[in-house]
Amino acid sequence: MLLSPVLTMKLLTGRKEGGDQALFSAPVTLTSVVLAKFFAACTVLLIAVLLSLIFPLMTALYGRLYLAETLVGYLGFVLEGCAFIALDMLVSCFAASQTVAAVACFGVNLLFWLGDVFAQAISVPAVTSVFSFLSLYRRISPFLSGQLSLSALLYDLSFTAVMLFLCIRALDGRRWSHA
Repeated sequence: MLLSPVLTMKLLTGRKEGGDQALFSAPVTLTSVVLAKFFAACTVLLIAVLLSLIFPLMTALYGRLYLAETLVGYLGFVLEGCAFIALDMLVSCFAASQTVAAVACFGVNLLFWLGDVFAQAISVPAVTSVFSFLSLYRRISPFLSGQLSLSALLYDLSFTAVMLFLCIRALDGRRWSHA
């Protein structure tokens, strides 16, 4: 949640430096550009996750490590990270500058992360169900408990796919509005 705004704030906000013109006139499709930027940000996330593997290794050296539960927790963390990266790419494609993108991404991430808290604070049933459904924290809880949840896995993958699709559509709309 905290790393993804920093990773994505520059990916799609290069309007003033001629970034839009370079992006829209590239000899590749917008889909391939967005997917390449997404996978690049996910690679940085994976490097950070791999660096954190020293802690389970130290635990295994001096105590008992439950490998399956640890791997499921890491899988959930990576899936949530990819979902936040896709969400932040969508938010940053609407931002005019990197600073605005980073601040907006932090705000939107907080909204999606604390959806359950907002759902409990609001007494309107329709709004409560929307916040509860969109909460990303609810989806990572089984992974953190060491449980491989198929519903949470599919939610994270579909959430990521929908956010990337919306990002591509938003950039396509921006391309045609400049023409």
